Amino acid sequence: MDGAFESWSTPRQALWSGVAPGDEPEQGAGPVYDVMSACAAAVPPWLSVAAARKIVLLKAVDHLLVEQGGRLTGIVSGIDLDAASGEVAVGALARPLTLSVRPTTPLARARHLMLKNGVGCLPVFAGVWLLGLVTRDAVERALRARDHRAVTVTPCSRPSSQRPRYPLLAAGRSA
Repeated sequence: MDGAFESWSTPRQALWSGVAPGDEPEQGAGPVYDVMSACAAAVPPWLSVAAARKIVLLKAVDHLLVEQGGRLTGIVSGIDLDAASGEVAVGALARPLTLSVRPTTPLARARHLMLKNGVGCLPVFAGVWLLGLVTRDAVERALRARDHRAVTVTPCSRPSSQRPRYPLLAAGRSA
């Protein structure tokens, strides 16, 4: 995808508007837009797996979108490409695109959709515009980082005048 945005339609585009209801991000949870990759590559279904592997390397992507006649018909992962014979057509490996998310979909909702449906990534659409892909790895990393930031240190129960000035040294440990 050369530009930041591509316009593609899919046979299931009309159904996608209802995939992730309530797309306003929750308090403390970022939207999918924050972690999605704007890099996507589309290939025709007749392309050989050997050629598709080269595109994955050249474009530095983990997934390829499969398009036919201006319509997205499926998605194939780099793992599936590595496991397949080089002569097989990419279209034979592609999983149909049945799910998508909006840029404002909360990370937790995207994670739930991926786990429930056994997919490693979801396309991110704003109307008919493909903005990019969000992977399960990116969502998991973002949620772990959010949870790590949410951990708060409980204050010392002693008044500040009674607290040791250097707690590590006062406990008999050296810094």
